[in-house]
This record gives sequence, structure tokens and C-alpha cells, in this order.
Amino acid sequence: ASAAEILAGALKIHSEELSQKSKGKAQKKLMVFVVGAKSFGKGSVQEVVPVSNDCAVKITTSLYFLPNDSSVQGLGIEPDFTIDRQFPPPDQVLWFNKNYGRERALPNYIKVTENEKEEEKKEDENDEKKSWTERMRKQLSGDNQFRSCITLINILDTAKHNCPAKVNTRDSAIDFMKANYLTGETILMDEVKI
Repeated sequence: ASAAEILAGALKIHSEELSQKSKGKAQKKLMVFVVGAKSFGKGSVQEVVPVSNDCAVKITTSLYFLPNDSSVQGLGIEPDFTIDRQFPPPDQVLWFNKNYGRERALPNYIKVTENEKEEEKKEDENDEKKSWTERMRKQLSGDNQFRSCITLINILDTAKHNCPAKVNTRDSAIDFMKANYLTGETILMDEVKI
């Protein structure tokens, strides 16, 4: 919230203004696309003022404004591509699936190899010994918003190499990427009669 929203909003506005200045011509400067969920909407600055007797008052002293004089406060930043966060299932569901939701969880399941249980225990022990970097890498690989950003970057890069005229401005790039990548937004469907 707050500073991150100001940065995202300022970059988006700057990119939109550059796009408007080029008016349909190929945009060679910064193209920024905001991906994710609508931001929190905190655009205020608070200060803690000591009063007395180990007490203090926290008051809002100012508001942040974006380069176009709009405020983030209470509104947030609207992304170009809305991709809501999909949270992993709770630990209870993971435990249930591991212990009851699979054939191998049954006591007398048919074993293909003799060492399956030992291999499973070793995997669990290895997960506990992983470094912070390895755990973050695993977490990011399962983060749907991160994966969606990578997919959008790949779509844009492929389009720049194969059909650059379709992505030469910010607006046309957004239209092209939305047409070629399904996000959480509503899909418009037409009935085709034969």
C-alpha cells in the first residue's frame, strides 16, 4: 500500500501520457502495464505526535497525489490486467489430500516399488532443510499472479517479434494481450448459427 501504489500509479500515468502524445504512432518509450488486483487505496501520510504520560496521537498530516493531480486515497490503482490472487488451500485440506485423498494413502494400496514410503519421507525432510531462496523460488513458482505476469510478458515479446504493428502503442498492446490471454475478466461470447 501507499508508496507502492504511488509508484505504480505514477508509472501507469506516465506511460498513458506518452501513449497519448504519440497518437497512434509507434511508441518507442516506456510502456507500463499494471497487473494484479485493484490496490488498497492508501494515499495518506500519518505522523505520531507524542502527547504525555507515554501517550501519543497518530494523525493524518498529508495526502499523496499522482502526477495528474488525482489521489489514490480510498480509490486505489485500477490494473490494466485484473488477475486476482488465488490462495493455496489451507493446511488441513493439504493434509487431508495427502493422507486420504489419494490411492497411496490407503493402507494396502498396490506398490509399484518397495521404497515409495521412504522416498516420500525423504522429500518431506528435504523440504524442511531448504534455504530461504529455495523456499521463495518454490512459492513464486506457485503464485498465479507472478505466472500470469510472465505469460503476459512472453505474449508481448512474441508479438513484438512476429507482428509488431499490433503492439506498437500502449493501447493496442493492451488490446492484443487481453485478446490472447484469459484473465479473471468477463469473457464475451457470441452465438454462432449455422
